[in-house]
Amino acid sequence: MLVTSFISVVLMANILIDQLHTLMNAQDFERAYAVALSQSENHQGDAAFDFYFGWAALETGHPDQAVIALERTLMINPDQPRARLELARAYSQLHQWDLAEEQLAL
Repeated sequence: MLVTSFISVVLMANILIDQLHTLMNAQDFERAYAVALSQSENHQGDAAFDFYFGWAALETGHPDQAVIALERTLMINPDQPRARLELARAYSQLHQWDLAEEQLAL
């Protein structure tokens, strides 16, 4: 029973990540942000989820939320250049030029 529950959770997370990926690639940023925001309590700490949540937040004018989610992504997986780029963009939108430049230099 425990194994079945674990598999269900993993499958649901994968479906969510696939949905966010599809929405972001379709440039449906508002919908991706709404979906990610509604699921953030359950999925924050998952590097893929945090990346899409951060990217969607950035594209919809929420750079403060983007920074938090993208920093979590990079804490889990520091070798993700796209997350660094999006984090630099978020810092730039917040006028934190030194932090943006730091991300681009890494």
